[in-house]
Amino acid sequence: MPKELTLLVCCHNHGSFLYRMLQDVFAQTLKPDRWKLLIVFDECTDGSEQTFDDAWLDLCSIHGKNLEWLEHKTLIREKKEGLAACKNFGIKHCDTEFIAYLDADDGMFPERLERQLDFFRHQQRISVCACQAWDRDEHGRLFTNCFQIGQYEFHSRIAERIQYENVICHGSVMLRRQALLDVDGYREVPWVLGKEDWDLWHRMIAKDYKFYTLPERLYIWSMGTSVER
Repeated sequence: MPKELTLLVCCHNHGSFLYRMLQDVFAQTLKPDRWKLLIVFDECTDGSEQTFDDAWLDLCSIHGKNLEWLEHKTLIREKKEGLAACKNFGIKHCDTEFIAYLDADDGMFPERLERQLDFFRHQQRISVCACQAWDRDEHGRLFTNCFQIGQYEFHSRIAERIQYENVICHGSVMLRRQALLDVDGYREVPWVLGKEDWDLWHRMIAKDYKFYTLPERLYIWSMGTSVER
């Protein structure tokens, strides 16, 4: 049976966070026959590729899993051209109906992928499903920030507020691949640098694609670990 979902991870010199990220991948409750992992190494100079391989081997040993328990693939980009270019590159290598994101330095709770994917099965009109997120400080403590990103649940409110602020947590998103392709993915232009996701949401809403945010904190955004892209 074909996989339903690809979890897309873009990594640029986040090797020191890959083990922690992979721990959350291994903990997912979504059955491995429903999804696969694709990680794109974007001109990494910190040995991220080897770090990933070593972490995968170690975690398989700890969890008593075969090395191929989850279908996974790594791709390498020799030239860093920004987050939008890296995302678009990864998207071109996705062949599943759904794509979910996970930033290499972030995390997620075990139920995240299963909750979002099952939500889509009951909500055919929705094309983008985000969730609420915790922030994580440098000591690993979880907290909520004053921006409360992801506080708007239904499409009508999201579409209204997206004009003024980005109310979608980018890393928490799962979306239909065809909807993403229909708007030609992320724009790789200077004037959207740093706002690539916000620009994408605007264009998807303009094409009448519907959004929803699960009112659960299933994603973990790590403060202070961003690497210049």
